[in-house]
Amino acid sequence: QGNSSGCLHISGMPGTGKTALVRDVMRERLDEHMYMNCVGLSHPQEAAHRVAAALNVPDVSALECLSTSRRHSLVVVLDEMDLWLHTHRDMLYRMFCLPKLLYARTQGAVRLALIGIANSLDLTEQFLPVLRSQGVSPSVLHFSPMPADEVQALLWTHVDRHLTWPSRTSVEV
Repeated sequence: QGNSSGCLHISGMPGTGKTALVRDVMRERLDEHMYMNCVGLSHPQEAAHRVAAALNVPDVSALECLSTSRRHSLVVVLDEMDLWLHTHRDMLYRMFCLPKLLYARTQGAVRLALIGIANSLDLTEQFLPVLRSQGVSPSVLHFSPMPADEVQALLWTHVDRHLTWPSRTSVEV
């Protein structure tokens, strides 16, 4: 988003390819990035500590002391973040507010982008209005399930590229 940090909220049913797409894009990018699955974190505070460590500060409270002389960009991916909606909502809010906060405190020297991935549509309906009321407006990307014919075409593209089959009809049977 221009010269500032930003957030992206990706939602959709399980199995629609949200995580796979984000991970593929992150592998292609040259920016520093970190991927965290919220299910695998011992506590949501661990995500904030990992962000602080990636920015070379001792802990989250030290983020306000970041130097404005050193430019730093970081993309943080929080997968399965809907897990926190009911148990650690406050931490979820803090993580989404962090890009704006860091950008302001460092006069743009630290640019953090947060990508949140969730299966739950509740997150979009309950969470985003509260964020917007705090001046944080994440972009939203919704993944819809693919129709069966598109899945079949995608599979055939992959199969045709990697394997030799006698005929499609023999495989469809």
